[in-house]
Amino acid sequence: MNRCPSCGTTFPTDARYCTRDGTRLVTSMGDSDILDATTAERTTLDPGPSAAHASLAGRMLDGRYDIVRKIGEGGMSFVYLASDIATGGLVAIKVLSAALSQDATAMARLRREAALGMRLAHPNICHIIRLGETEDGLVYVVMPYV
Repeated sequence: MNRCPSCGTTFPTDARYCTRDGTRLVTSMGDSDILDATTAERTTLDPGPSAAHASLAGRMLDGRYDIVRKIGEGGMSFVYLASDIATGGLVAIKVLSAALSQDATAMARLRREAALGMRLAHPNICHIIRLGETEDGLVYVVMPYV
């Protein structure tokens, strides 16, 4: 079993990162290795904005999305406001961190969630318009900006 040193949640041995907070998991040997969450050293997937994410503002994504500015970020992704050239509307683009874009487990989960999000239609659910990948390998999801 693997365990998150920050929140203490346990995961299967093939998991590498905590799905709650993005902390790198540690191998759990038993009760003797449980770390106090307040003193555990947190290893994040992306300690700061990478050069690729810092340069997305002002770029055109897939010849369709003109990225205006970054509107948020977390341990697992960055969110940008963009203009959809084809429709003229505003969209939110969530770009997965470069580290997670290379993680097969995280990519499989994102693809499942995107496939479900594309099929669902409800006022309380954010509709996913598209799942794509940039030329430099960054994976993104496009949603309406409201």
